Amino acid sequence: MTTFVSYTRNDEDFTAELIKKQGLFFQVQDADGNLFKIPAKIVTNTFEESDSEPAEPVLAADLMETPEPAADDAPGLAEQALAGPVLEEVSDTISLSELCDTYGVVPRIARRQLRSAVAKGNLAHDARTGWNFPRADLDDIMKIITSRVRG
Repeated sequence: MTTFVSYTRNDEDFTAELIKKQGLFFQVQDADGNLFKIPAKIVTNTFEESDSEPAEPVLAADLMETPEPAADDAPGLAEQALAGPVLEEVSDTISLSELCDTYGVVPRIARRQLRSAVAKGNLAHDARTGWNFPRADLDDIMKIITSRVRG
């Protein structure tokens, strides 16, 4: 692999082969074989090119061939249609964002209500786990979130 750099000097664009990096300068060789140093800050792009050419040309017919599917692959569309839709398994926990989306509650207000319930001791919560609740406690959580506290 040969590394090339492109740079602009005196409003002219140049491309040269990178020989070595020397601190703030690059030692490069131009197409005529001349060696010189250029400041690294004027280099706009570096890219690599392979030194060797491909062994044999790639034919378009080779690119269009598709391998036969193995017998272990996923079922076809007809088999999927006969099997019916695949449903996700319902988790035993629910997040506060899901609750807010489902019941139309403002998340900011719901978090405020939950923090208040934790401070009063009405709800046991570990702050490191986030606002995730067991589905069995859904009614209690919704009572806390939807209750209106009068000041």
